[in-house]
Amino acid sequence: MNKRIVFAFAMLALSLSSAACRPEVTEEAVPETVLETVSEDTSVEIKTPADPNPAFFELEDQVYEYLDITPQVHDFKDFGTVEYISRTLQCTLCDETLGEYYGEYIKIDPKYSEKADIITQSVKDYSLEKYNRYKEKITDIYCSKDLNDCASIGHGTDYSYREANRISDIRLFDNCMAIDFECDEYVSCNHIRPFGGCLLFDLNTGERIDLAMIFPGTLEDYKKIVAEKTKEYYLTQASPEVRDWWPDAESVYEVACNYVDRIGFDVRYEADGVYVMYAPFWLAHYREGFVGVFISYEELGITK
Repeated sequence: MNKRIVFAFAMLALSLSSAACRPEVTEEAVPETVLETVSEDTSVEIKTPADPNPAFFELEDQVYEYLDITPQVHDFKDFGTVEYISRTLQCTLCDETLGEYYGEYIKIDPKYSEKADIITQSVKDYSLEKYNRYKEKITDIYCSKDLNDCASIGHGTDYSYREANRISDIRLFDNCMAIDFECDEYVSCNHIRPFGGCLLFDLNTGERIDLAMIFPGTLEDYKKIVAEKTKEYYLTQASPEVRDWWPDAESVYEVACNYVDRIGFDVRYEADGVYVMYAPFWLAHYREGFVGVFISYEELGITK
């Protein structure tokens, strides 16, 4: 197998096995050792920070009291009011902070849809779902049974887990609203940037649309289309960095098949199709960021 493929699988396996490196904790121990601190939902202050790309988690006394994140610039504030949820997880034995979570959602202005309340609740639920998955990671990694366990696991050190999910773009097309998210995860000194997600809503009904709902084929059909389009991208559009990362198009085809584990996995919705967003290290080096491969709705067999 190509060494790039081996590396990609190794990165995935490492992320999935991190919890296995920690002492086993019974489910009964979880509520006894983790304390959740909840902030009130609060509107995001809209202003331009001095640094347009501020470093996360390094500033004190900012409007985000738990994560110390500087205010974000929202060019799409006309769509409604951006609000956030903030959570801090602490150990009840040693009182050390184990993790901090920040997630945005938006209260849609009713002028865009009579179902604005339904869309708003769905976006908020999405942020809460991401928090619940984050909390599961924290309890798997950091829960302890006694103070000695706290020390051995690393409570009170720099080895903490922080996550921030921000709205990065909002688009309108064909009576639909697409909302993009960007995600940043910090584990100790390591910065990870998985795909934040993209939500698509029908403005007439308020219903959230998922690609799996409208794609006419099976998962294997979808994988084949994605792999063929990714192979085509590699041969005709890819940057030199992507071309250098993989030795041939067949290797890219295999990577694409392995990357997609469900219909609509890591896609960004546009008016004429979707971008399959490949996370760093899958198609190119981390410094290249996400690599998007466009597939039209027509190519997916979807009639708008």
